[in-house]
Amino acid sequence: MKRGKFSIKTQYIIMCLMSMVSVFAGLYAQEIGSTFIKAAAIILPMLSCVLLDSKDTFLLIGMLLPANRVLTLGGCSVLILIALVTVLKEFMTRDFFVSRKILLASLIFVLYASIVSQGGQLFGAAKVILMLFYFIHVLNHVDTKQLLTEQVSSIAFGIIMGSAMNMLVVSSGGSGVSRFRIGENGGNILGIECGILAVCLLVMLLQGLGSNLWMCTELIVVLFIGLMTASKSFLLALLIGGAWILLFILYKSTTKQARIVVFGIFGLAVGFVMLLAMGGTFYSYCVQMLHRIVSPAKGDISNGRIAIWMQYFEVFQNHPRYLWLGNLNYLSFGIEWVAHNMIIEQIAEYGIIGSAILTYLYVRVFKELNKVNQCRYKILAMTAAPLVAFLAVSMASHTLLGFSQTLLLFVCWMCGAQSSDKTELKRG
Repeated sequence: MKRGKFSIKTQYIIMCLMSMVSVFAGLYAQEIGSTFIKAAAIILPMLSCVLLDSKDTFLLIGMLLPANRVLTLGGCSVLILIALVTVLKEFMTRDFFVSRKILLASLIFVLYASIVSQGGQLFGAAKVILMLFYFIHVLNHVDTKQLLTEQVSSIAFGIIMGSAMNMLVVSSGGSGVSRFRIGENGGNILGIECGILAVCLLVMLLQGLGSNLWMCTELIVVLFIGLMTASKSFLLALLIGGAWILLFILYKSTTKQARIVVFGIFGLAVGFVMLLAMGGTFYSYCVQMLHRIVSPAKGDISNGRIAIWMQYFEVFQNHPRYLWLGNLNYLSFGIEWVAHNMIIEQIAEYGIIGSAILTYLYVRVFKELNKVNQCRYKILAMTAAPLVAFLAVSMASHTLLGFSQTLLLFVCWMCGAQSSDKTELKRG
């Protein structure tokens, strides 16, 4: 027993150290413009997956999630490469299984994408299927409670570590007051990750999962970093997730849960006021975030997103082929940016028909995971708060087909599945 615990602890520490080296090298490579160093930073964690089991690679991906933009070269990110190595390794050891329905739907989707785009979207479609295969394998027959606490801690570690590395390595990381992010741009992405993780941590605290002291510490730090991003998406995730939790707390809650919520709100309010009173950098970040809400750029609270959406709607109306089949090159129609809306982006890429196939695939994956883990997902429950917040924020963000977004989606599923009663399901 002691050997097992020591081995797991040592392995986790090694993964933490390796992710630190990888993120540091990636940020340094970005700062000096070295493709060679960036490639090495990506290859290091990818090769380590040969020695790690599937669960450990899942935690490693969580650690590297916040720095994903830093560890991306061309069309490949470190996250998708870790998934690829893991799936290939498990496939060769014959420890990999995908149901016939999912396999058939996956083949239909890849074939559809190839025909519509004349092979142009084959790589993107293959990445989507690889992601789903990876999550199916890792999350089959797992203790969702234990894995959730470990994965949330891994992502929190990645956020804290990546933020510290960013301030150490990037020349503008620790000077002045600007929107905080890990790597170039990506302030909204980091803000969304902080917001969703904060809602997950709050749900876990109310459910009594893990150490309260440890989760409270993670929650405070994640909230602080999220505020530094000055991201309106961060605030939106907190507001929607918090409102959803409050709704079900008022409807049905235990005395302990009510106390946690009351003391939590009071503690955050007092801490926030104290930090504001101290002035300095934190005060400047708060003022900057309030300014972005009260006086948005060009007087548009959506930062121009609504205007972009209208451009896409115009293309769909004038060219129905793109609405139904996708494969829309937005630059060809004078649209400057991607839609920043999960539904519009997905339709632009795969059309209504392709999106229907993808929706079936995702639903089928979650249904099978619920069945094999003997759990169920309640959308009308407090534990669905992270998913509700994530889907709402994604309406002003990007498609769910990226690895980062899909990982957060599965974390939200694990959080929501905690309300299941396995004994009751077995009897039914």
